[in-house]
Amino acid sequence: MAIRVFVMLATMALVCVLAWLGYDLPTAVTATCAIILVLASHRILPTLPPPPPGKENV
Repeated sequence: MAIRVFVMLATMALVCVLAWLGYDLPTAVTATCAIILVLASHRILPTLPPPPPGKENV
């Protein structure tokens, strides 16, 4: 629960900092979402189970 609150506050702070640096709001929100997605993918991708045998992507 505390982690979720921290992530929300950090996200709002990042959007505010980007807006303060002169980016318009949609750009700041998009950049923040991109950063969060990249960080989340590094956390999520290693924990995904491997695909079952015989189910390779072709």
